[in-house]
Amino acid sequence: MDKRIITLLRFGLGFSFLYPGISMVVEPGAWLGWFPSLIIDNLPGAIPALYVAYATGFFDILIGSLLVLGVLLRYVAVLGAIHLISVIVLGPAGSLVITFRDVGLIFSLAALYLLAKKS
Repeated sequence: MDKRIITLLRFGLGFSFLYPGISMVVEPGAWLGWFPSLIIDNLPGAIPALYVAYATGFFDILIGSLLVLGVLLRYVAVLGAIHLISVIVLGPAGSLVITFRDVGLIFSLAALYLLAKKS
């Protein structure tokens, strides 16, 4: 298999996780509207809603970093796909306008999973 294909997938997908992850950590309040009210409304009183954005941001940064570094690619591809599927299923009703992007990313993660060697 041509390693350039895997490298292109790794960097493209890595950017797609790093950008929103960094943005969520830098400006978490701007992302709160994208989180499902089911989660935000049911947080224990001691946990501010911004912490959900921080946690999601750090998770996205972790996935993006591992993709760029080429570490544990098959595991990261599965985690990333599960994360994006949860965004589609649990996201607010208005998020359907960006669902097309997430579906494309999920299929790209599936391709990376199939192309990456078992590690």
